Amino acid sequence: DVVPYVDEGVLRPAAIVEARAHTLDLFLSLVDQIAEPGGPVPEYDLNLDLSFQLAPAVQIDDRWQQALLQERREVVRLERLEAVFQAALERQAPEEG
Repeated sequence: DVVPYVDEGVLRPAAIVEARAHTLDLFLSLVDQIAEPGGPVPEYDLNLDLSFQLAPAVQIDDRWQQALLQERREVVRLERLEAVFQAALERQAPEEG
């Protein structure tokens, strides 16, 4: 039998929307740096689980991606994505000196 996979509840819905917006801002900043100018950027809905919307765009080790998708707390998934996006942004930034 297939059992629905349900996230743990969110105590503060407004806080999760704010966390989604922050993660999306990081992602879009990264897209601006690495994508071809004028390329299409999909629309994302902050009222839905953003981590699942962004997961296909992250090309990392399959085990990391599976662990992300199995995590039952959206805030943890968002934190993991933010860490990846932030690291990628730092790698893209021109070196000072």
